[in-house]
Amino acid sequence: MLIGSMTIQQVLQREIEDSKRWIECTQEDSTYKRDLYKRIELITWVLDRLKNPDIHICEIIESKMNEIINKINQIDDAKKNTLRVVGNYTPVDRP
Repeated sequence: MLIGSMTIQQVLQREIEDSKRWIECTQEDSTYKRDLYKRIELITWVLDRLKNPDIHICEIIESKMNEIINKINQIDDAKKNTLRVVGNYTPVDRP
């Protein structure tokens, strides 16, 4: 099936199905597998919002993506702060 002839809902549903197939193929728990679960969650969230014609989906998607980016940045900042503390650690010689 050509993507050009598919609706956005069909494309998103196909993305969910593809992600589920990749999850099944991935044996160990990994960052990639967790990302696939989050991808499915986000696409499902978008599909639910598309059902309401009064919702401006582009604004909502942008808002949700900013929320996710902020969470990622907070995690990155916490890791950087931890590395700074560890990097500044000076062991004390003990007798």
